[in-house]
Amino acid sequence: MRNGDLSEAVTLYLGYGSHAWPHRDAGRVTARFGLLKGLGLAAEAKRLDDIVGTGSIDWTVDDLSSATTRVRLRAAEVTPTLSEDALDALAWAFSYDCK
Repeated sequence: MRNGDLSEAVTLYLGYGSHAWPHRDAGRVTARFGLLKGLGLAAEAKRLDDIVGTGSIDWTVDDLSSATTRVRLRAAEVTPTLSEDALDALAWAFSYDCK
């Protein structure tokens, strides 16, 4: 089962599919889901972004491509209900941030 609202919130929060680089913005999430629900979803999206972005990557072993793959797999482990787009968004943001 996929978590549609959280998945959509992740892509909105990061700006995936609408910007050339990550734009972490809770405002897009609250605009879509309303203030109360949107703030909760945006906080969860930020938490996921923080978790995958601070994972232990051994840059002596991994290059950017393999590290990004690891981050995507970690995101899927942390929240297995995320959609493919949300997982792609988290990996995309990590990859951009590490360039």
